[in-house]
Amino acid sequence: MFKKITAATAFSLACSSAIANPISEGVEFSLFGTIPSPNFVVAPVSPEVLQGVNEVVFNEATGSFVPFITTFEIVSANNFTVTSTSPSKLISGTDEINFDLRFNGMMLPTGTQSTVQSNGSLDKQYFPLQVSYPPAGTTGYAPGDYTGVVSLVFSSTL
Repeated sequence: MFKKITAATAFSLACSSAIANPISEGVEFSLFGTIPSPNFVVAPVSPEVLQGVNEVVFNEATGSFVPFITTFEIVSANNFTVTSTSPSKLISGTDEINFDLRFNGMMLPTGTQSTVQSNGSLDKQYFPLQVSYPPAGTTGYAPGDYTGVVSLVFSSTL
């Protein structure tokens, strides 16, 4: 009889303990929204470019990464500038691979502006962005998982 009371008491204590100390979990995620100006709109043709990590493919035959190319749709009656605001490199631990950014065929070194000529109308225009990687050299790239960021600012006068 004593064992039954002890078991029931232990069960009762366990239940009241669970009620008194609830377990919780939290989540966090990012939100992104744009309200474009009708006179200046910049958007990638493939929206998924902005919605996650874009894989760059390593070509074992050439020992280098395949260039990553995407296209931007831009509406601007005026000329506009494009500025790269982050270092152009892939990083894995202490290893780095510099990459080149070209917007509409023009090099975009970090921190410099390139002016793009508009067609003078509010028609949609399409401009390619290419991320390319230099040859690895005789020693090749160090093995690893590399990550990097492309951060661009588009500016125009309205």
